[in-house]
Amino acid sequence: MISHGCMGVAAAASSDPASNQRSKLSSAVRGLTASLNGLMDAFSSAAPAQKESDMAVRTIQGSLALLKEGTAPVDTTNYFQCSEQVMASSKVE
Repeated sequence: MISHGCMGVAAAASSDPASNQRSKLSSAVRGLTASLNGLMDAFSSAAPAQKESDMAVRTIQGSLALLKEGTAPVDTTNYFQCSEQVMASSKVE
């Protein structure tokens, strides 16, 4: 309904340029612009570690099909090869 009111003020301002409707419209546009800029700032400034959290959620969602199909092999290595890979990657150097 606010946009309908702004449209009414815009119509009144265009029909009678001598009225104070034009200044009201300019003020409303400045307020709207400031509000939209504030929203854009709020959405674009992420909380600490937000990017990493979003990436983790995307990774989990991408793996959802594999989780639903628990019997499908993800790799061609056998148990011992997989165990060796895990042990090798977990060594602290």
